Amino acid sequence: MRETPFVASRLHALSGLLYVLSFATAMLLPGLISSPGEPLVTPYSSDADVQQFLDSGSASAPVGAFFQALAAVALLVFTAYVAVTMRRRGDIGRAAGLAHASGAVASALLLSSAAVQWIMSRPGSGSDLRVFRFAMDLAFITGGPLHIVTLGLFVGAASAAMLRTRALPSWLGRLGIGIATLCVLAIFSLLASAASVFIPAGRFIGFIWFAAASVLLARRGRLAPDPVDLGSTR
Repeated sequence: MRETPFVASRLHALSGLLYVLSFATAMLLPGLISSPGEPLVTPYSSDADVQQFLDSGSASAPVGAFFQALAAVALLVFTAYVAVTMRRRGDIGRAAGLAHASGAVASALLLSSAAVQWIMSRPGSGSDLRVFRFAMDLAFITGGPLHIVTLGLFVGAASAAMLRTRALPSWLGRLGIGIATLCVLAIFSLLASAASVFIPAGRFIGFIWFAAASVLLARRGRLAPDPVDLGSTR
């Protein structure tokens, strides 16, 4: 009778790995299907480069938006799973609340960025340089620094719980604290473009944490032992 909930729990835990795979696909697949010589543009690109990108008529933006939206949904499921399992231990209830709230906000920001990217691919916005640049800036700030900072808060809260309960290897908890620090520093990219390096640093190193935590949680079935089970000898 307990097998079905246990299987469902493992599937929920693996949503962290799905987040990593979906986001990696969102970054890599558009580049593979884009036209040869298509320029790569960022909010720091010149108007000439952005105009060249618009003139190339890229069709890869909706693909990236789809997989990024899928990553956002997977992240939402994973953060909810981690928060619920953290609440099995009443002494880390505050950490669970922080993890759940920050994870939900990070997911919403990532989903918003995906939606804006889809809008950027529409003829009405993709044909006007000013509209496109505005949408690109909006997609960057929601899916970049703001998403990474809130993602770091989630990773930090969950890692602190792991270290306190010894539910998972201590190296993973310490790695998570380091990743959280990198992610929070990404907020300074709003002041200086040089600080943008913290965005990919927190995101890509964070992939290691999410993949490892997801697989280990799926194998163990939960983040922390159920207090009811601790007193059982059966």
